[in-house]
Amino acid sequence: MKVRIAMAVLMGLAVTAVAARAQCPVLTIGPADPTLVAIAGELLQVTFTASGGTAPYTFSSNPQGVPANGIVSFPAPDAQSITLVVSVTDAAGCTGQKSYSFSAIAPAPPPQSPPPTGLPIGQIHTVFVIVMENRNWADIKGSTAAPYINHSLLPLASHAEQYFNPPGVHPSLPNYLWLEGGSNFAIGDDNVPYADHQSTTHHLVTLLQNAGLSWRSYQEDIPGDACPLVGFGRYVPSHNPMVYFDDVTNANDPASASCIKHVRPYAELQTDLVTGSVANYNFITPNVCDDMQSSCAGDSVVAGDAGLSREVPKILASQAYQSGGALFITWDEGTGGDGPIGLIALSPLAKGNGYTNSIHYTHSSMLRTIETLFGVAPLLGDASNATDLGDLFGMPVSTPGPSTTDDHDPNPLDYGVAMDIPTESILSASFPARHLFSATTASRWGAIQPQRGPSMVALSTGNASVEGMPGFTDPQPGTDFGAQTANPFPTAVTCRDSLGPDVIPDGAAFDLTELGFTLRVPETASGISFDFNFLTSEFPESVCTTFGDRFLALLESRAYRGNLAIDTAGQPMSASTSWLTVTDPGGLAGTGMEHFDVAGRPEGAATGWRRVAAPVVPGEQIRLRFVVFDTGDGLNDSQALIDNFAWCAAPSIGSAAVDRSSVWPPNGDLIDVGINYDIEGGCGPVTSTLTVTANERLAAGDILVVDGHHVRLRAARLGSGSGRIYTVTISAADGAGHVSRSNVAVTVPHDRRR
Repeated sequence: MKVRIAMAVLMGLAVTAVAARAQCPVLTIGPADPTLVAIAGELLQVTFTASGGTAPYTFSSNPQGVPANGIVSFPAPDAQSITLVVSVTDAAGCTGQKSYSFSAIAPAPPPQSPPPTGLPIGQIHTVFVIVMENRNWADIKGSTAAPYINHSLLPLASHAEQYFNPPGVHPSLPNYLWLEGGSNFAIGDDNVPYADHQSTTHHLVTLLQNAGLSWRSYQEDIPGDACPLVGFGRYVPSHNPMVYFDDVTNANDPASASCIKHVRPYAELQTDLVTGSVANYNFITPNVCDDMQSSCAGDSVVAGDAGLSREVPKILASQAYQSGGALFITWDEGTGGDGPIGLIALSPLAKGNGYTNSIHYTHSSMLRTIETLFGVAPLLGDASNATDLGDLFGMPVSTPGPSTTDDHDPNPLDYGVAMDIPTESILSASFPARHLFSATTASRWGAIQPQRGPSMVALSTGNASVEGMPGFTDPQPGTDFGAQTANPFPTAVTCRDSLGPDVIPDGAAFDLTELGFTLRVPETASGISFDFNFLTSEFPESVCTTFGDRFLALLESRAYRGNLAIDTAGQPMSASTSWLTVTDPGGLAGTGMEHFDVAGRPEGAATGWRRVAAPVVPGEQIRLRFVVFDTGDGLNDSQALIDNFAWCAAPSIGSAAVDRSSVWPPNGDLIDVGINYDIEGGCGPVTSTLTVTANERLAAGDILVVDGHHVRLRAARLGSGSGRIYTVTISAADGAGHVSRSNVAVTVPHDRRR
């Protein structure tokens, strides 16, 4: 019995213990997420918690590491994840467990800075894009059929040698769509928008519009009273990508107000340029006769180049371009492959001056460039993978250095210093064309000395040297470099108001040397002046022939565009200019031009130093180009010396006075009156004139202007009134066209009391 009782007692105790354990609640351990993750090399701090039991709780773990209070900082494991078993015990002795997976992840890469770009972000406010058609760059560069592109645009612009249409993308429409959206949208034809329209809003002009930026598509030959979804005359919609997007056309609605507002006839561009109402983004497409696609009247390249020569100067002369503008000219696709095709960039903020590179670009580069310039996102389609056109922008990094006569590798900035251009005004300088020893700086030129400072610039159609200098060759017969180029100045009306072609009678230039500068006009200046001396061995035998050689000084400013090196008859410098007045051997001594024919008559002549001037706009950016070349052939050399460049302003008239302010008695005699004044400033030669008016009706002979400082006035007046008042106006006019005036008065009183 005792044994049974003992057993019963023991059994009862066991039951009591089991019952006690059975009363323990389920303990819940936190965090709830069983996955613990830390960045490799960093610590993860975790606070383990428990609930469901009786506080306080104590913690332990396997492997060891979690202290009793449950707060721990774990170093992230170096290799694979580990399993951490966390145990908890409450105040009543109840326990719980939970397994955690603890692992490390690689640290996030540091934020990537935007790829470096030379694009003048935030400084370009207006973009023009002109798209030509179906030509490889090899068809354009150096072609005699494209003189404007080769001899006017490329020396001024930056351009790319390796610009392609996207790989395998043909015909035209897919490439135009690519320029708008970074994709051909699976289009492989030139169908009209009704067949190939796109519903996406993910394209350039919509991004611009959503960012508050304006856009316009100028299309030649469209009427402007309907959305041009079909062809009109020589307009084809496949060259106008915007009309393929439903959000522009209201899903192919010819009456779409949005489309009509934004897609305008090309003829309106000129008015918009003049009034300053062009958009931020301006997409321009010539018709099929002007875009080099079709041979409507002869060579299509000739027609397209002529079209650009008519229209591009209007853009370049506009305020929108000159104050933060950029113009891109490209072609839609290559022929027989993907190119390379042309890409020409012009901007006051581009490197320009003939700069070129061989970076691989496509239409995606153009799209990325425009998005980046305007700060819109996201980058569309393949634009996200492209290199932008930033290398074509930014100013050259070279700086003016010491002057040198070593022509093997001349620094053109030195030439600006030699002709006295302030270095702070020079944005860039270049030799778009030159030959070995065809340009130099010099401290003398035979008997000819610089006009100001220690040196001057010499450009030559042969070797730029004189007797006693290295490399001297006799200007007759001269040095023929064998270099012939097409007429570089094809847009002439007159010599003064344009850049040629009448300056090159036979349409070709031989042995051309050109020195060009991009300059920033000081805010205090409204004109430029400089001196030149043109020397030629073509005189007199080439007078009135096509062998006269030429020197041009070409200015491109908002105030003036044309050739400054002209004589009083409006003719450019050549063997035929009336300014060739220096023919005596003394004046030409040491220049190599002092020749005589078999009869003892002089051959060779010079203009002597001549000062010319022109107006400019304060603060603007201008181009100044000095060009010398042979005509007819490359024989018999000519030279141009250039010096004494200066910024200038309108003349001012000071201390104006008369030596007698009244004349008496009114006896009808002519009375001598002296006019005293001073003139300061002015651009180039300043001339003064006197004009006289009166407040009464005058008789013939009442006024006689003797010279710039003397007049004779009739001592007379009417019998009624307060007397006669002569007003003498002093006018001072300079070579840049500035005119200043000041007035002085001389009276003939009605009587002595007045």
